[in-house]
Amino acid sequence: MMDSVTNQKDQRIKDMTALHMLQMSVTDSIFLRIGRATSSKQAWEILEVEFRETNEIHDLKLAYL
Repeated sequence: MMDSVTNQKDQRIKDMTALHMLQMSVTDSIFLRIGRATSSKQAWEILEVEFRETNEIHDLKLAYL
């Protein structure tokens, strides 16, 4: 039981560290989009949705070349 609690705490610390690293490595305008994320997974999902359309537009532009 104690190992489970310790493992959960360790995972939470790792997740918060990853989230912090993500937040500190983006520009201010992008930080505004992920600043309220409560986990690194949530931040990545926000970024994925935000930039997915950009990638699709990029692919379309390449197709027209």
